Amino acid sequence: MKTFLIAIFSLFLMVQGNDDTNLQLCKEQLEALFKGIENHEPWAIIMYDSWGDRPSGIYSGNVVDFGNFEQCYNFLHNHSVLGKIQGQNCLIPVKRKNETTLTVPEYRISVCVPGICSPDHIRTLLQPYFETKGLLIPVYDPINTCETKIEHFSILFWITISFFIIFIAIVLISTIYDAIIHHLAINSKAIIKPRASLISFSIYTNMKQVFNYRDNRKQIISVATSANVGTTTTTTTKTFTNLNCLNGLRVLSTLWVIYQHTYYMQLSFPLINENYKYRWSQQWFSMIFISARVAVDNFLLISGTLIAWNFMNERKKGSPLNIFKNVIIRYIRLTTALIPVILFTVGPMIYMGSGPEWTSRISQVTGFCDKYWWSALLHVQNYVNPFEVCVGQAWYLSVDFQLYLVSPLILYPLWKYGRKFLWIIIGLILVILTYILIICIYKEIYISLFLRDTEDLYKYLYGQTHVKALPWLMGIILGYILFETKDKSVKILKIYHLIAWIFSILIILAIIFAPIPLQTSQIADQTKVLTVIYQTLHTFGWTLALAWIIFACCHNFHEIRIINHFLAHPFWLPFARIAFCVYLVHLPMQYVMIGSKKQSGHFNDTSTLHAFCGDVGFAILIGLIWHLMFECPFNVLTKDNFKQNRDKNDTLNEVHTTK
Repeated sequence: MKTFLIAIFSLFLMVQGNDDTNLQLCKEQLEALFKGIENHEPWAIIMYDSWGDRPSGIYSGNVVDFGNFEQCYNFLHNHSVLGKIQGQNCLIPVKRKNETTLTVPEYRISVCVPGICSPDHIRTLLQPYFETKGLLIPVYDPINTCETKIEHFSILFWITISFFIIFIAIVLISTIYDAIIHHLAINSKAIIKPRASLISFSIYTNMKQVFNYRDNRKQIISVATSANVGTTTTTTTKTFTNLNCLNGLRVLSTLWVIYQHTYYMQLSFPLINENYKYRWSQQWFSMIFISARVAVDNFLLISGTLIAWNFMNERKKGSPLNIFKNVIIRYIRLTTALIPVILFTVGPMIYMGSGPEWTSRISQVTGFCDKYWWSALLHVQNYVNPFEVCVGQAWYLSVDFQLYLVSPLILYPLWKYGRKFLWIIIGLILVILTYILIICIYKEIYISLFLRDTEDLYKYLYGQTHVKALPWLMGIILGYILFETKDKSVKILKIYHLIAWIFSILIILAIIFAPIPLQTSQIADQTKVLTVIYQTLHTFGWTLALAWIIFACCHNFHEIRIINHFLAHPFWLPFARIAFCVYLVHLPMQYVMIGSKKQSGHFNDTSTLHAFCGDVGFAILIGLIWHLMFECPFNVLTKDNFKQNRDKNDTLNEVHTTK
């Protein structure tokens, strides 16, 4: 029977037209492969042995058989007539030619073919072979379905490697200089202050900055103690900390983002228990992943709070308002760590692994950066290319920077008109909520993993600045309230205090776990109504509850000191300082790991949590390196440059005044 199949396949190859040289050579090498199988030639047997077959457990969702990827990928045979035959692993869909009463789902298998063969021709060349087995290869998109060894490095690879080598050299020189100055200062027992720009890349100085805990000591702005004053029904406090609770919140939010992406990577890869996804989505534990979208809202709430807090304090001190300087500093802070990530994705990343789905996974990062690196650097990706984001998580940087650009339009009137302008901000929040409501009604954007239209979600709700301004505006309000109350006694009736905490906890639990009944594959009127309510209000409710927790922690209310001590603990400070770089580098790293997998996975929470712990550890290590090499040095250089310009201006002003 095998001889008959090979004969038919060989005959088909011989009657095909000669389109081009590579196609002809492909046909000849395929013919040699199948003749070699018939003649039991070792090289052909090895190549054919790496093919996948009908997966076992199809009805459990196991619809992919990768075969033995490495056996094919590393295969190389020097044919006496046809020359070098390089293995190429191609993943193709297959389905039964004639359906029986028992329907067999379409599945995918890996085939090992000569590397000279174009993916565009694989279906045409292999179709007759599979037809003799009662199978068909349906029409499919051949892009990124084949994997073969890359023999030469690209120009971008060498440019990126040169870029990193130059920066490593700068870091070493700066560190050596810093060490010499430090050594001379110790020996001479004199204070030698090196120039900030020369030690800005020093690992020694920057590492001390990362692990400097002195800045995290509580600075009591209004000295007093929390106490019950007057009656036992009122909580009064004059104690105000310096927003250290935001450190813990920032780190926990970053971990939640990594957690979400770890689960996404595991769930999106072919699984032998694919059908288990639906049962898993009905469990309480799955909601921590499904509801993790609000983690980014935490960042925006923190951002708005700090922007308002810093702006109000600067105005109170009488510092001049320099919008241009502030925008430049913000841009440099967001972009200097992003540039090497972009270079990494378009350069070395493609060479860092291999697997049956390597190119299809990595191209989600590298392909978009080749095309849209400029919009990433301008921070306009969320509007220019919302579905093809260069460095997937960088959409948040676009939102953050755009909101920072418009912040003076909000903050200056808020400073000038005070509480009266808060009503304008509240009005903007109501407009955003109305917009979300209309979009959810007419676009039917579902929460369910099985009904969700990811494209519509990102297009209308998730990555748009005019929508994500909601938690940011609430942060502006919170920052203003904290500024106004930092020097005042805050009196709250205990009953109201208790009600606020109960509602905050209930809202947080509801937002995390409420989507359980909405995880369905069936569209119903009840599902639509609940989805609209949830999608419209979940960001507002989450941010409101979190804002209360931040307010209570900053005022150090006696009832929640344990929460404040946890979030404001010095332990979080080093991780908070590198959190931005950890956020930037974790996703490319996860793509490399998932793209390198050679076999279908088995999904369960235990193995995924294990992967999450590994992702966190690796992301912290790479994030620390990124912070020391890129983020921290350029922050120092920027501040030093503006400080020098300010000193020059002050000197000129003094001279002018004297004259």
